[in-house]
This record gives sequence, structure tokens and C-alpha cells, in this order.
Amino acid sequence: MDIRFRSERAPADVVLAAYARRCLLLRLQHRDDRVDHVDVELVDAAGRVPQRDSYCIVRLKLHALPAATVVNVGADVQLAIDRAAHRAGRLAEEQVRQADTPQAQQTEEAAS
Repeated sequence: MDIRFRSERAPADVVLAAYARRCLLLRLQHRDDRVDHVDVELVDAAGRVPQRDSYCIVRLKLHALPAATVVNVGADVQLAIDRAAHRAGRLAEEQVRQADTPQAQQTEEAAS
């Protein structure tokens, strides 16, 4: 699985990248054959207290499906990574489930 990592947090990039990779591999292990790539970006909030909130942005691209983005904000960057990875895993499951559902069944559900 191709996981790319970008961060503005210079001191802990290697540790955070490894942590994000472990979290995403755990959450996406059942769909790793469908994943094209995952981009993870960590951004510190640019406000009066820049170290207070961190954004974890996960962009997920599955085979033959549109790209999806998950954003999580938190004061603890590892917790933000955990939550974003969990949401990305749920999103991947939902996208695959919808893609595997026959088109006729989807139109019947939409008509109801």
C-alpha cells in the first residue's frame, strides 16, 4: 500500500509518519488490494496558539473510485491521526460496499 506523508512538524516527522502508517495499515488491511494510494498531511493550526490544534488530513484513493478526504482536528496529534485513520477505514469500507452493490439495486433504493 502506497502511503505518502507530509508534515509541517519538523521535530517528530519520522515518528509520526511511522505511527500514521501503522494506524492506516491496521484500518485498511481488509481493503489493501483496492487502495491506489493514501496521502497523509499534518498541519498545525495557524492562530494565536499554533501548537494547540493539529489537523490530520487523509486523502484516500481506491481503484476505480473517486478520491475521498478525511480531516480530523485535535490538540493531541496522535489522537487526530487515530481518528482520521479510523474514519478513513470506515469510508473505504463504505465506498467499496457501494461500488460492489449492483446498479439496479441502487436505483431501487433511490426510488423508495
